[in-house]
Amino acid sequence: KSTVEAMEKRVKTLEPLLIGKKAPNLIMLDTIMQPRALWDVNAKFTLILFWDPECGHCKTELPKLLKFYNSKKQEFDIEVFAVCTDTNVVVWKKYIKTNKLNWINVNGPRSYTKNFHDLYDVNSTPVIYVLNDKKEIIAKRIGDDQLEGFINNYRKKGNNNKL
Repeated sequence: KSTVEAMEKRVKTLEPLLIGKKAPNLIMLDTIMQPRALWDVNAKFTLILFWDPECGHCKTELPKLLKFYNSKKQEFDIEVFAVCTDTNVVVWKKYIKTNKLNWINVNGPRSYTKNFHDLYDVNSTPVIYVLNDKKEIIAKRIGDDQLEGFINNYRKKGNNNKL
């Protein structure tokens, strides 16, 4: 019975995150403590990035993602909604400034919406979701090295095809 209940709970967590579903909205405070909403991002592609400034893997992957973002932002009409998972605002802001993270930066623990861990099944970092212009999930848990190929392929096939 407990195994079935655990499976049912897992299904309820993952069902809203299926490819083609509208991504749950996130409303969180940015670096100047103003609320920013995921659904307000106006771009053909939105990347939701869950990261932590103390995460070793994030420290390796974020510079690669930033390089991709800076070189392809205009061509792909892409925006990053970067959700920091750490509660330490000083460390978060310092990392953003030092590394010139010029995308939308919000602090996950300072949220107006349900806990992002539960909404997006985030248990480790970094995690990237790709949304289309309707804020539908078109890819999840994708690597920064796969983004360019994925977006090029998605655009070739047309917005109605999910990969």
